[in-house]
Amino acid sequence: MGQYFLLKDYLTPDFLDCIIRTGEPAHNRYKARLLYISPAWVATNAKKINLSEPLGTGENDFALLLITGTTLADMPLPEAFPFLPTDSDDSVLQKPIEVLVAGYPAGLLGGINIQRDLYPSSAVVYTGNVYSFDEGTSDIFSIGSSVVAQQGSSGGAVVSKVGKLIGLIATASMGRTTGERDLNALTMSHLNASFKTHTGDDLASLFRAGDLHASADSFNEKIAPILKKVLEGALAGE
Repeated sequence: MGQYFLLKDYLTPDFLDCIIRTGEPAHNRYKARLLYISPAWVATNAKKINLSEPLGTGENDFALLLITGTTLADMPLPEAFPFLPTDSDDSVLQKPIEVLVAGYPAGLLGGINIQRDLYPSSAVVYTGNVYSFDEGTSDIFSIGSSVVAQQGSSGGAVVSKVGKLIGLIATASMGRTTGERDLNALTMSHLNASFKTHTGDDLASLFRAGDLHASADSFNEKIAPILKKVLEGALAGE
């Protein structure tokens, strides 16, 4: 959904208001701004922005958001957020391993129900085949079928038995039911390599730098306007 932050002021100021929802059921909780989205992903997928079910490989398909505040004036941000350590060692995927997958699947909901009855779902599954976008890399891997295999789960976590984040849900094969779909997740090594290709730094360097607001300012001043024009051109049929 990172592309919609680029279209925040499309047509009129504050044309879109992107809010982070969380909880059971999900409710509006945090305000955020775009910290990073892949220029390569935008260039490849801009013309699909009007499609309800766009197709794609998942390559470079991730964004980073910086939480800036809460939706309630009397609710301050916590001093720290819970987090999972990441694991970029793809060797663990050389054979099937048991993992927990979690997200907010919304494929079976519609209209007001998405606003009112969106709950998180999780499942314990086994990893499967590992695929490459470039020769010699481990970029995306299968996590099979489960209740999580629905629209809305993209960006959800894939967590190893030792509590480390090893992937982010990205794509699913077509199927009439969740049992007929094959869910796929991007490896953390792919996210790191993609980010480094476009910025020159790895993700760890970004977070070690400390001042994420300065990083967000830089991205939104230098890169975002270019990407915004690409998306607006696609919406205009150019």
